Amino acid sequence: MEICSTCDSLFEKKVGNQKYCSNKCKKSRKFKCSQCGTMIIRYQHKREHKFCDRVCANLFSGKSAKVECQYCDKEFIIKQSALSLGYGKYCSKGCQNKSQERRIACICPNCDKEFETKPNQADRRKYCSKECFYESMEIGLPKEILYNDYVIKRLSSIEIANKYNTSKKNILAALTRYGINRRTASETRMPEGYKPPSKEELNDLYWNQWLSYKEIGEMLNVDFSTVPFWLKKYGLKTRTNAETRLGKHFKEPTKGELIELYVNQELPTTEIGKILGCGGSAVSRRLYDFGIEVKPNLFNGKSLLKCDDGHMVRSYYEKSFDNLLFKNGIEHEYEPRLPFDKRYSSDFLIDDVYVEIWGVQNNKKYNERRLKKTKLYNKHKLKLLEIYPEDFKEINSKFRELERLIS
Repeated sequence: MEICSTCDSLFEKKVGNQKYCSNKCKKSRKFKCSQCGTMIIRYQHKREHKFCDRVCANLFSGKSAKVECQYCDKEFIIKQSALSLGYGKYCSKGCQNKSQERRIACICPNCDKEFETKPNQADRRKYCSKECFYESMEIGLPKEILYNDYVIKRLSSIEIANKYNTSKKNILAALTRYGINRRTASETRMPEGYKPPSKEELNDLYWNQWLSYKEIGEMLNVDFSTVPFWLKKYGLKTRTNAETRLGKHFKEPTKGELIELYVNQELPTTEIGKILGCGGSAVSRRLYDFGIEVKPNLFNGKSLLKCDDGHMVRSYYEKSFDNLLFKNGIEHEYEPRLPFDKRYSSDFLIDDVYVEIWGVQNNKKYNERRLKKTKLYNKHKLKLLEIYPEDFKEINSKFRELERLIS
């Protein structure tokens, strides 16, 4: 193994008098960088000065210059053209931003130490550190004295703070630290020594005697807004507006009665409401409470709707679309069987375009069936026009889409 005369690397001779590892080293020589003095390997040429990189060349020729950052005193290189324009004061954008920050000197009220903060934080930041903040929150007030003032004497947190020359925040922090339960807004408004009603007493006033929030509040000498707070605390059910309008003598239907009327006789909620003497929404709520599945209102069970052309359809959306087709003289077929599976049918067939009106929203089973049918349409490459309830606001756009599909 031999050492290359130019780059000092080891190589294996191929010729007896070989001195260089490669043809490149044979044509090159070692030189010193004219700017920084670093040893470099360059091709031989007639130029007097040789450089290790473009940065050194620009510094030697005067195109660049070394300057010190005015913020961190770090030396950096910048072009003379940038210096002539006023640049080159800072080594980075970060130093420039930091140099523009103004700081305000403040005194920590806990340790009397001076610290600096930003102008926009001077009004909010009062302490030099979190440790000083937490130390300032600790007041030398025993638990027994605080309990006596807050629970026994029923003083407010502001009154206690003024009494011991501290802030309300410090008193509230001490209550939490000592494990003393804080009063709610409604409890604060109650007179001293007031005892709230029991769950049984409140249930009797609200449900048995059918009194309103206002009537119960006047009877118990509290604000009416305290009554729903008590109901929620005891886990008592509240009346709806519809139930309030029904009155005390409204007879609640049993689950068996609702199943007979709604499931067996297939009466809509509005008709059941007329029988029971209430609104349809009140009936729907009781169906939900009894775990009876509520059918979408757009369907009328087995009773069909008659269209202008004589078709009997299942929903008001289908009736509206069918009447529009008849009005515009478009021939159509209602509920044709699908060619790929006779178990399925679409809502309408117009020429070779199948129309599906997805009229039910927020129904899990209906959405699963819709997705399944859509995949089957795509799989068998059938033309499909989908219509949703919101499309009936601009139904003409769907007719234009139908014309494009037919053509």
